[in-house]
Amino acid sequence: MWVSLRGISLSEPPAFGNRIGAVYLKLPLQEGDLMTRVDKVKRMTASLNGTPEPFIAYALMQVVGLLPRPIAQFFFKMIAFKVTTSTSNMPGPRYGVALGKVEIDEMVFFVPPQRTIGE
Repeated sequence: MWVSLRGISLSEPPAFGNRIGAVYLKLPLQEGDLMTRVDKVKRMTASLNGTPEPFIAYALMQVVGLLPRPIAQFFFKMIAFKVTTSTSNMPGPRYGVALGKVEIDEMVFFVPPQRTIGE
């Protein structure tokens, strides 16, 4: 799950651009009841508050980005193939958007996985 790290540190000046970390979250798919699943996800994400995991992931992404391309691609493939899906709570456009002459009132984005989901 992507975690926004912008505005977290008061010692850094505000900057433009993305500053995101990631945490791995095992979804409770074995639970039959929807509300039980939602409650478990809420508790798991709440337990991640204040942990260094998203900062570590951000730092690792920065380091991998500085490596020579073949080495960076090796690490990217090693990590990306372990992800089954990606979610985000990024807000959509703040104004009306049209595709051709058709007004779009709801948007859902899908991040294509490296492999088929569930593989």
